[in-house]
Amino acid sequence: MEDSMKTFRHALFAAALVMGIASAAQAADLVRKVDSFDLLADQSGSMMMKSDEFKMTKAAAAKQVLAAVNEAIPDLGYKASLHTVAPASSVVAYGDWNRSAMADGIASLQDQGQVFGRMTPMADGFAANSGDYAAMARPTAIVLASDGANNLGVDPVAEAAAIYQAQPGICFHVISFADTEEGQAVLDKIAGLNSCSVSVKGADLMADQNALNQFVADVFYTTGAAEEALVLHGVNFAFDSYA
Repeated sequence: MEDSMKTFRHALFAAALVMGIASAAQAADLVRKVDSFDLLADQSGSMMMKSDEFKMTKAAAAKQVLAAVNEAIPDLGYKASLHTVAPASSVVAYGDWNRSAMADGIASLQDQGQVFGRMTPMADGFAANSGDYAAMARPTAIVLASDGANNLGVDPVAEAAAIYQAQPGICFHVISFADTEEGQAVLDKIAGLNSCSVSVKGADLMADQNALNQFVADVFYTTGAAEEALVLHGVNFAFDSYA
């Protein structure tokens, strides 16, 4: 009986050891979903309008949210850039993502400016920046912070669709600062072009850190089990025995 109990205890110990090591080998690690990303800020006249919801201009709210997103992104070796639309410009050139450099670029964005007479050619901005997107490592996330207003040039939804057609591996994600039904409809259509897209409200990200963290996770990374070899040292199993 004593020998049997000893054998049983040894078997339990061996099983527990195997399970413990297996659990450690499957510990969740962060794995990036994309190899590169672009933060794309709408700098149009409509974004310079003060919003009753945000108690500041929509451009100022967008800066706050983009800055918070930049802080929440884990350092997983991304490439990155920062562009604007309306007008189109490159603010942070494409290269290895540097949190501090990106924060400086976001801080340099306008949050006050002319409203009236300043048109919104969003689609033209997409087209102007698409040449830079062609050089970005795939898969690529384009994070658009906009109110969806478009009153000059071609249809931004059609231009986003054209980029999808010409540049596989890109995905548009939307942070909406829309305060009109028309603007939100444009952003919804852009998000609806591809099932990969994540679409959220800027107000929700400003109000809830958990919502912001979830958005960052949905766009930038996932959790995956680390694939490590399971090696047992000093554990011997006798043939035809539980020992």
